[in-house]
Amino acid sequence: MPKPGFNVFTSNRLEILVEQLAQEMRVPLPSPLEEDLIIVQSQGMARWVSMELAGINRICANCFFPFPNVFLSYLCQSLLPGISESPIFDSNALTFRIMTILPGCLHRPAYGSLRSYLSDDQEGVKLFQLSSKIADLFDQYLVFRPGMILGWEKGEKPDDFNQHWQADLWMAINTPAESMHRARMREMLLERLSTHDADVPSLPKRVSAFGISHLPLFHLQILAAVSKHVQVNLFLMNPCREYWEEIVTNRDIRRIRKHYVSRDIKPQDLHLDKGNRILSTMGALGKDFISMIGELDCEQIEMFEPPHRQTMLSTIQSDILNLVEPAVPYNQEIGNGVDPTAGGHKTSQPFTGDSSIVMHACHSPMREIEVLYDSILAMLEEDPALMPRDLLVMIPDIETYAPFIHAVFDTVAEERMRIPFSVADRSMIKESRVIEGFMAILDLTESRMEAGRVLYLLEYPAIRENFGLTEADLSRLEGWVKDVNIRWGRDAVSRSRLGLPAVNENTWGAGIQRLLLGLAMTGNDQNLFSGILPYDNMEGEDSLLLGRFLDYLTCMFQTCTNLEKPKTIRQWAAAFTTTLNQMFSCGDPFERDLQILRKTIGQMVENAQVSEFENRLDIEVLRTCLRNSLGGNIFGSGFISGGVTFCAMLPMRSIPFKVICLVGLSTNEFPRDFRKMSFDLMAGRPMKGDRSRRDDDKYLFLEALISARETLYISYIGQSVQDNTRIVPSVLVSELIDYIHDRFGVDPDVLVKHHPLQAFSPVYFQEESPFFSYSQENFVAATQQKASEPHQRFVAGSLGPPLDEWRQLDVETLCLFFKNPTRFLMQKCLGIVFEELAVLPDDRENFRLEGLDRYLMEQELFRYQAQGIDLDDLKPAIDARGILPHAEIGSYEFNRMSRDVKRYGEFIASYIRERAPEAQAFELVVGDFTLTGSLPGIYEDDCLYFRYARWNPRDMIRMWIYHLVRCCLEDELPGKSWYIARNAAFEFTPVMGSHVILESLLAIFWEGLAEPIHFFPASSYAYAEQVIQYSRNREAALKSAGKKWIDEHSWSESADPYVAYCFEGLNPLDNRFETLSESVFGPIIEHFRKLDGP
Repeated sequence: MPKPGFNVFTSNRLEILVEQLAQEMRVPLPSPLEEDLIIVQSQGMARWVSMELAGINRICANCFFPFPNVFLSYLCQSLLPGISESPIFDSNALTFRIMTILPGCLHRPAYGSLRSYLSDDQEGVKLFQLSSKIADLFDQYLVFRPGMILGWEKGEKPDDFNQHWQADLWMAINTPAESMHRARMREMLLERLSTHDADVPSLPKRVSAFGISHLPLFHLQILAAVSKHVQVNLFLMNPCREYWEEIVTNRDIRRIRKHYVSRDIKPQDLHLDKGNRILSTMGALGKDFISMIGELDCEQIEMFEPPHRQTMLSTIQSDILNLVEPAVPYNQEIGNGVDPTAGGHKTSQPFTGDSSIVMHACHSPMREIEVLYDSILAMLEEDPALMPRDLLVMIPDIETYAPFIHAVFDTVAEERMRIPFSVADRSMIKESRVIEGFMAILDLTESRMEAGRVLYLLEYPAIRENFGLTEADLSRLEGWVKDVNIRWGRDAVSRSRLGLPAVNENTWGAGIQRLLLGLAMTGNDQNLFSGILPYDNMEGEDSLLLGRFLDYLTCMFQTCTNLEKPKTIRQWAAAFTTTLNQMFSCGDPFERDLQILRKTIGQMVENAQVSEFENRLDIEVLRTCLRNSLGGNIFGSGFISGGVTFCAMLPMRSIPFKVICLVGLSTNEFPRDFRKMSFDLMAGRPMKGDRSRRDDDKYLFLEALISARETLYISYIGQSVQDNTRIVPSVLVSELIDYIHDRFGVDPDVLVKHHPLQAFSPVYFQEESPFFSYSQENFVAATQQKASEPHQRFVAGSLGPPLDEWRQLDVETLCLFFKNPTRFLMQKCLGIVFEELAVLPDDRENFRLEGLDRYLMEQELFRYQAQGIDLDDLKPAIDARGILPHAEIGSYEFNRMSRDVKRYGEFIASYIRERAPEAQAFELVVGDFTLTGSLPGIYEDDCLYFRYARWNPRDMIRMWIYHLVRCCLEDELPGKSWYIARNAAFEFTPVMGSHVILESLLAIFWEGLAEPIHFFPASSYAYAEQVIQYSRNREAALKSAGKKWIDEHSWSESADPYVAYCFEGLNPLDNRFETLSESVFGPIIEHFRKLDGP
């Protein structure tokens, strides 16, 4: 049976400590059914310890791994039967109790600052946030300042102004019926353990604490008291075998010397020991903890072991272990050139080179993960004994990096290149799509019901499947919402509640009415039924999909209505439960997450009940409360699961791995800066043992440095993505870089690899390059962009002679070719059609009709005008479609467009002169081509082509081709041909030698079937106009064409996706461009005359 006593086993290697733990556990307990109690501070440590114990002792069974606070509760149940901590002192319940009491105390003078802060808190959000901060602070007081809490309860008067209102508030919370908190229970436990010299039967017979970097004095005193009755073993990782409790940092040395500078004391008489600078800078947390343990009555057993490898990493670990500091140049010493250290002093040695410490500076988190992936592949390739489970990747902000991890490690095509991995420590609210969807519904309640946000809820599988919808249905639903112009708002009434005009257009109500009526009848975009315009693009089979969509909308709108008004916590819980039941599928993939939500909601009700909180709260407060609860919890899976483990940088993660990777150690990101509250009494009067989040991070970095057995990998954002300027890393990384420079003479630019911005940079695939990549895709991209090679075109050279079938040609095909020769080649000859990007529904109603919407409306009005329909009669139908701006602005826009269309129609009528249009069919042989089709717009002897749009060279070419065909068909000179646009009119004169000109156009067409030709209508016309019409020189003409080719402010021909794909990286405005431009537009300019437009 284990003997009572407090044993502290210290070592610099956790493997030695776990072997000692296994040896201690070989001593049997009195009963085989009794649990071995091992205190840990993380689930990851518990998992690692259990696996190591199983490997050493061949079994690990009947072990209980409590956290320190759970162990405290266990002791209370054993030694103080019938006494338990009041649930009111749970931080969440305490928040609601403070919310109940605090408003009634604000009139007191001591609460002046709080009263001022809460003066404009209408929704109660500030009260909740402040109460939550106070509750967390009181919870820390119970552990780190139990004496202060007990003093308040004894009536001791605070001597600090901030203590006055805190003590007063604590006494209002701590009623006699609910006074059992951790500080009081600690006092009772210590009294119970000190008054019984004999064994306490209810105590565990052996208590071990493993892998704990820090414990408050609160818990240490209890462990020391327990050790009087049973064996207590503390297994502590100590980075240094020497006495280092009094070493100081460079900053402390300067501060102390400055204090004694006027007292005629020599610096060496101060006996300031810096020891090892890494240990002194980063080890404050461990130094205080070891000092606190040294003050206890315990037996310390040292089990240190020097590193076995001779590498840069092991040398630094040895320096820390032996408390030695590398020599630095004289002028870098601190103050007056006097050696500030009293410990060992190592002479700097030149670095011969190894890869035990590697550092990478990248431009972005994505690039960090890409570089990490290639580095891990290289490590696995170089060392066959290294397995993915031997690597640990720690990231300060795991939530930011998690999507990039999946994007890089999950998308590897080749199985042999896949690296097994898991991501741990992600919060529930980020990892669970169910929880994320639930929070999105809560966010929607205070929104304007924008079309995009309502549709986005269907991206969550649990919501989508609940209404029988599939992922393929979403594109159809988005098309309907866009076509019926749903923008935002449930209906006119909901808009009026926001203080806006009660306009029904562009609301969900108006859009759904159109969709439903579209199933029953057609409206032809102009026939209203009871003021509703049916949506014509509906088919019979769409009724089922529309019905499911309406079920979703009805349920969603009803849910949002139920969540609008303030409620009590119990009422909110009922509303949330109803939301889960109605909006989410309860299938197997979602049940776990739904249970977590229900449990969280139930816990919130219990907290409100024990705190007797019955006030009504706004949805914003409940949303914040749930987000805090769910955001602080993790699923607890993914740590040490067989592959590479990605996890957050959390305290007590000093688990040894062959390779430890620290990613995201960028400036201002690590160590993390945690701002303390201004009324935090511990910050004003710090004591040994107080926790500092910043010191936690520093010690975490030190533990990672010590725990890496073969390689320490560090990466950070070290270059600006905007201008490539250097960015300094975390101060801890900078400290390590300086240490390596002084210890080994390694230049920082050699130690840190500064990576290119892009993963497909050629430097990754060059011989003798320090960079490398395993990506075949990036290799292909890099070889295509070498500066020494010309840019490779998509179509390099001719595709070969076109098929003879293209010699039988329709005139419309010829017109389509000259509209965009490059697009014609890719679509008609190569069969390449680029999919248009889906356009999400617009969430804003139109305040001004412009762009494509205006053009389509004008075309529609002109079409109705040509049919003899009165445009004023169309206004109600157009209003019902939700295209026009609302109210008077919409009427003004409609009237202006109608006026312009009527004027244009009158102008066209002056040319037609009541003549009926005819279409002239033809078949024309031109050289080797046979051109067929029909000529539209023939009015007796004249040909008229009109289009209600601003004139452009593409339409001009179309009319020119029609005109040439007419000239070829007529034995005598034909009548006049006109091209009438919205803002200009052109008359084409008869052409002599039209066959020759048409044959030259067909020759260009034949050339364009074999390769992309350098002809672009707008740019080519701009060039030809300057050269031929205005007799400008070539440079001026090319400059004019360049403005059409590239325009930063509007659409340009180079932005066309087909043109961009074929001419990427090239300038096609060359000699061939000049020749083609003059060949096509030269005859046009010579045979047209510009007239007064409409």
